[in-house]
Amino acid sequence: MDDSLLRRKDVWSLLNYLDKTQTEMLDPVLERGIYRYPVVEEFVKDDVDSVLEGLADLGFLQRQLLDSVMSCPACEGFSHLLKPVCPTCSSGRLMKGNVIEHLLCGYVDFEHEFLSHGFKCIKCGKELKTLGVDYRKTGVFFKCISCGRITAVPIRRYICTNCGRANMEEELNLKPVYRYIVVKEKFPLLKGIFYDLSPLTDYIAAKGYTVQSPAKIVGTSGVTHQFTLYINVWGQVISSGLVVDIISEVSEEKIYEFFMKCLDVKAGASLLLVVGQASEKARKLASTFNIRLAEFVTVDELIEKSKTIIGELLERLREKELMSEAAFLEDLLRQLEKK
Repeated sequence: MDDSLLRRKDVWSLLNYLDKTQTEMLDPVLERGIYRYPVVEEFVKDDVDSVLEGLADLGFLQRQLLDSVMSCPACEGFSHLLKPVCPTCSSGRLMKGNVIEHLLCGYVDFEHEFLSHGFKCIKCGKELKTLGVDYRKTGVFFKCISCGRITAVPIRRYICTNCGRANMEEELNLKPVYRYIVVKEKFPLLKGIFYDLSPLTDYIAAKGYTVQSPAKIVGTSGVTHQFTLYINVWGQVISSGLVVDIISEVSEEKIYEFFMKCLDVKAGASLLLVVGQASEKARKLASTFNIRLAEFVTVDELIEKSKTIIGELLERLREKELMSEAAFLEDLLRQLEKK
């Protein structure tokens, strides 16, 4: 399970709300041509749709198709103005009305045009006297003012009110609108996936270290990596710091991913805390990559016991830094003695 979404504070707040209240479903509300989820927007401000879809993929929500709307392929908006245009010249200068056909010469035009000429044919001048003999009413049609084309079915273009793009109906995407059912049975897993780290971060900060949680660090590749914690002495380079990830399920793939992140940011030390049990292969792989792997049964145990582990790793980093400084000074003294 990819639980990176669950590390976000806004998502955590939303899930806590859903867990503690009697909310059984999240219904969309149509407002000004936009479907919104007001309950979710109280916690998540920007990417509401992607958060809901992510939580559905994780099993905390269940999708229920409520409606389907046509969306713009450019911006995914689904508020449109329907614009009929002439199939011949594509002009939007159309008029709509009842159409009459003069049976003798075949001339076709709006009924009011015949009436304005004394109910005589505009083309041949013959009087239209008897319905079914001189003329027939063909129904309601559209007439293009630009080219004169009369058609029963104009081309329909959909103008997106969000970005202004004109789309043909076949270009529009069919976008589902979901009601999300809250899967209460899944929420006990939150205790092993998401956690309040403030007791741990406060403890580390009290020891004089700076703590970022979550932490975003740009690697040498230019890629920004996210860690659960980044701990260091203020002002020190990252090679003197400790990066930490907390996960609920561990696999060899997770070990590889964590190693590649640590390698890219060139962290001084790396720690992977697991709520659960790792396989022997995962333990050996972590050891090979010089990753400290610690397993815990509960989150409370993790919070308490990881304080000692983190303290040991930070102390080792400090000792390593002192040894490096001592080696530098010794080398400097040798160079001075030679002079």
